Amino acid sequence: MIVESFPPRLPDPVRALYPFRTRYLRLQGDAPGSSAGGEMMSFVDEGPEAAPPLLLLHGNLTWSFLFRELIARAHGRFRVIAPDLVGFGLSSKPRDPGCYTFEGYGEHLFQLISELNLRKLTLVLHDCAGPIGIRYAMRCPENVGRIVLVNSWADARMMDLADRLPLWLAAARSRWTGSLLRQWRLTPWPALQWAVAKRLAPAVAAGYGYPFRNPRSRTAPLALARLLRNTTPQAQLAAAQALAPKLKAVRTRVQILWGERDPLFRSKLLPYLLRDSLPNCGEPVFVAGASHLLPEDAPELLAEKVMETGAQEAGRAGIQDPVKNFRFKIFDFRLKLKERL
Repeated sequence: MIVESFPPRLPDPVRALYPFRTRYLRLQGDAPGSSAGGEMMSFVDEGPEAAPPLLLLHGNLTWSFLFRELIARAHGRFRVIAPDLVGFGLSSKPRDPGCYTFEGYGEHLFQLISELNLRKLTLVLHDCAGPIGIRYAMRCPENVGRIVLVNSWADARMMDLADRLPLWLAAARSRWTGSLLRQWRLTPWPALQWAVAKRLAPAVAAGYGYPFRNPRSRTAPLALARLLRNTTPQAQLAAAQALAPKLKAVRTRVQILWGERDPLFRSKLLPYLLRDSLPNCGEPVFVAGASHLLPEDAPELLAEKVMETGAQEAGRAGIQDPVKNFRFKIFDFRLKLKERL
C-alpha cells in the first residue's frame, strides 16, 4: 500500500540538494526481511506517470541521494522512481541483522514495481543493487526492457573478484569489529571519500551520512557487508566458473558504465566478465576520472547515457516521449491557427 507523506524532515543544506517528491510503500508483513507489521520503504517519485519509467537503485553505504542529479535531469522526460532500500535512507531501519538479505530486497523491489504498476522498466543499478535488480529481471523478464549496471555486479559472489576491500568493509565482516563500527563517532559514518575521485562538499557528505547519524541506524550497512565473501584466488576462480550459466538466462539488454578509478576493482576483469556472461550486453563504457561512486563523479555523463538508454527502450516499447509529444501538439496548434488566419 502506498502511503503519501509530507516532505521528510531533512537539514536545510541536504533538503536543498534533495528537493524531491517522497512517498512510502508499506511492505507486506509476510515478505522476507519485513516485520510482522510491515516496514516502510521510502522512494522518490518524480515525472509524469505516463512517461517511460526509470528505476534507480542504490547499493551499500548510500541511498537515493546518490542519484539526485540524475533525477533532476531525467524527470522531465521520464517517470523516475528511486527507492531507499530498507535499512537505508529514509526507509525503516529494523535492528535485526537477519532482515537484510538479497532475497528480501528482491521481494521488496517486486512489491514496489507491482504497486506502482510500472511497465517496461529501465533499471539503473549501482554497487550491490546489481544482484537485486538482476533477480527481478529473471523473475519478470517481460517487464524489464533495459538494465544499466554502474560499477555493479550481477551476483553477490562476484565481490570475490575484488582486488582490495576498504578497511571498513573488511572490518565489518567480523561481529566484534562491526559492533565497534556501529558505535563509531570519531569520524563521519560512513566515510565515502575512498569511493569518489573528487573531494565531497560538506553538504554532500552530510547528505550521505544523514541516515546513519546514530548507531541504531547502522545495522543494514554492516549486515549487507557480511553477506559478501572473503577474497581469495580460489574464491575468484569459483565465482567466475559458477556465474556464467546462471546469467545466460538474463535476456534483457544490458549496458555497463564503469568508473576506471574504482578502488574495489582496479582491473577490467569484472566488467568484461559481465559482458561475456550476459547474452545481450554491450561493450563496457569506461569513464576516466570516475571512481566507485560514478553518479557522484560523472553525473552529466551518467544522465546522458541513462536517458539515451531509456529513450531507446521507450521507442522499442512504443511509449511516447511526453516532451516530444507536447512539442508536436504545440506545432500542430500553430499550424491550425495559421490556416484559420
